[in-house]
Amino acid sequence: MRILLARIAQLLPVLTILGGTAPRQIFELVIPEANLRVPQNQSVTVPHPFISRLRLRLDGSPQRFDYGRIVTRLNGESASVIMKTTSDKRGIICDLDLNFRAGFRLQRGRNSVEILAEDLYGRSYFGSFAVYVGEQARSGSEIQTRVHRGSRDSPAPRIVLTRPAEPLSDADRNVVFEGYVFHSRIGLTLNIGGHASGLRQVKRTSRGMVRPAPGQLRFRFQQEVELAPQITEVKVSALDIGGSRTDVVVPIFPSGPAAARRRFAVVVGVSEYRHQSLRLRYAHRDAQAFRKLLIDRMGFPRSNVLLLINEDATAEGIRSSLFTFLAQTEETDLVVIFFAGHGMRDPNNPLDLYLLPYDAAPDNMGGTALPMWRMRDLFMRTLKSQNVVTFVDACRSAGIGGDGSHNLINQYVAKSASMGRRSVLVASDIGELAQESEALQAGVFTHFLLRGLRGEADGDADGLITTGELFSFVRDGVFGFTGGRQTPVALSGLNHHQAIFPNQKLEPLEGNEGYAKQ
Repeated sequence: MRILLARIAQLLPVLTILGGTAPRQIFELVIPEANLRVPQNQSVTVPHPFISRLRLRLDGSPQRFDYGRIVTRLNGESASVIMKTTSDKRGIICDLDLNFRAGFRLQRGRNSVEILAEDLYGRSYFGSFAVYVGEQARSGSEIQTRVHRGSRDSPAPRIVLTRPAEPLSDADRNVVFEGYVFHSRIGLTLNIGGHASGLRQVKRTSRGMVRPAPGQLRFRFQQEVELAPQITEVKVSALDIGGSRTDVVVPIFPSGPAAARRRFAVVVGVSEYRHQSLRLRYAHRDAQAFRKLLIDRMGFPRSNVLLLINEDATAEGIRSSLFTFLAQTEETDLVVIFFAGHGMRDPNNPLDLYLLPYDAAPDNMGGTALPMWRMRDLFMRTLKSQNVVTFVDACRSAGIGGDGSHNLINQYVAKSASMGRRSVLVASDIGELAQESEALQAGVFTHFLLRGLRGEADGDADGLITTGELFSFVRDGVFGFTGGRQTPVALSGLNHHQAIFPNQKLEPLEGNEGYAKQ
């Protein structure tokens, strides 16, 4: 009897596939250094970004899957180059070595991990995970770690910077840098801001993130650095005798509002989609209200605010507004981009994500929608301005938005839109859908965004709303209104101390200026 049951258990995966129903929960994310296991399509928080390895498990017989058709992504970037695939009795293991190549370390704030696998029957399986580093509310931190290996078998030093813990301000003059370097060999050199720094070996064990791995030595450093005028970052670099180097880069942001010469905005809202199943209720109203606020309250010239709603927000119209209208901007200009509508995955390829214009066809996303790689081109190549603020209220719950389990549209937008000193705020987190409210007659995110920009987010009543103030106000308002079902997210690049609209001092509101009156 046991033999028969075991045989049936072996055949169940095959029978499931032949029967036409594919099991969904077959992936698991393992973070060995934090002793964490994360179920498919869930999120987890780790206290620090000094994680060197992620492990993706695929449950099922290794003979069922084509190893060459397993694709992984970390924060939107293909992770195949850092992936090693093995198997055991339980299934397939995809080991991601985050130190193998620069650009794959976890960032402070939210990180996305995706995996797509195809079995021998041609069926695709997709899973995604969110890994938060530190407190979600402090996701504007932008201290970055970059690893350069002398060879594949040469481990790079690991730097744990305990101070400063956040980006610096150009008002700072003398800053103390302290922390630890971990490595398996001696002969390390440390450089902080272009100056050689001493390392002192510490043999006493410790707790938390400063605990060395087995076989590693721990070195402590502490040095005061005088910040020179005009510099934009301080680099802490540890180099070993084998040529492997780790850099921790601490950015320096302006302490006051940046000068903005001209102001431009593209505002898009789509409710009346051509495809009936996509239709929303309030996205176009949200866009109209946001445009009115820019002109009436934020000093944007009417001619510099391009509004595209419903049938005007075609794929061609949106591309023209982003890649032609905004191409005229210069480095010192202020640019605002607002999108309210649908964001979706391509049902034919879960790794391709799109923002949906009015004329989008769900069965032809590649030919009718705006792909995420075009958005990356916009922020990396077309826009010259460094003063760019992006708001995205996508992944709305009406229409065919799905269950939200694979909602990474906002993650991809934020990754592209938040480079450098640019700011971005998106409506919802992974696994969530952006809510529309009949009571508010608006999208919940945009409702609190407008309230915040009208002055309610000005916590210190100085007449200027910083990105940090706005993020906190919108996040708390949306989270509370939706009973925790929707959480706006700001990713790296958001400078908490920078005015959201530079050089714009708000005048006090008279009376109650409600959203419904717009």
